[in-house]
Amino acid sequence: RGRDLGQFFTPRSVVKMMVRLARLRCTPDQQDRVLDGCCGSGGFLIEALTMMRNEARANDSLSKDQKEELIATLCNECLYGVDAGKQPPLARIARINMYLHGDGGSRIYYADALDKELNSPHGVDAEIVKDVGELRGTLAAGFRFDVVLTNPPFSMSKEWRVESDKKILAAYDLAKKDGNSLTPRSSLRSSVMFLERYWDVLKPGGMLLTVIDDTLLASDKFDFVRDFIRGRFLIRGIVSLPGDAFWRQGSRVKTSVLA
Repeated sequence: RGRDLGQFFTPRSVVKMMVRLARLRCTPDQQDRVLDGCCGSGGFLIEALTMMRNEARANDSLSKDQKEELIATLCNECLYGVDAGKQPPLARIARINMYLHGDGGSRIYYADALDKELNSPHGVDAEIVKDVGELRGTLAAGFRFDVVLTNPPFSMSKEWRVESDKKILAAYDLAKKDGNSLTPRSSLRSSVMFLERYWDVLKPGGMLLTVIDDTLLASDKFDFVRDFIRGRFLIRGIVSLPGDAFWRQGSRVKTSVLA
């Protein structure tokens, strides 16, 4: 699967490190809203749920009822995941996984998070269309996230010559050479596109923690990506991961965590 689609599920040690770096808050005054736009089986969201729930339970200033109310808010309103995987249906798997870890999974959506219009996938059932419409309306109403925790696909791309991809690419600044919409790039890696997409949906001052292919950080071919990152984000740190971090998933791509 990894070789075919560039999808590599994140080792637990990396997930735990990234979630701890996020310093997620779950207090009566602040419940961080967390998103993973390519959530896979839900690893980041489950770890975020666990840490935030533990914080609420350890808050001795709250009564039992207050803790239960805070945890209910966390489970129902704070954790969002999106995935377009079909075989297997990852959004459905993530919902089940979240449910088994104490969350209803009602905020996990089957959709292409890179589509800024969030058009419903063609040929899907009415329930999925309804769910995607709910997410589209939520974002259109100004809902934004405090934290993004994610590991986007390394090698998947959108191509200008593909009509369905063309409509999606047209909405991206990164898809335009020198900012000129008349000279679009022929293709764009999904991992690059996710940087812009997450910037769109984060609150001002929000935090992005993402696994990133080291070629985006070092290759002359991707200087426009680094310019985009520096222009829109404050870089807090880059954690270099071992070359064999994704060995069990069949990949030896050198990666880092960008915060």
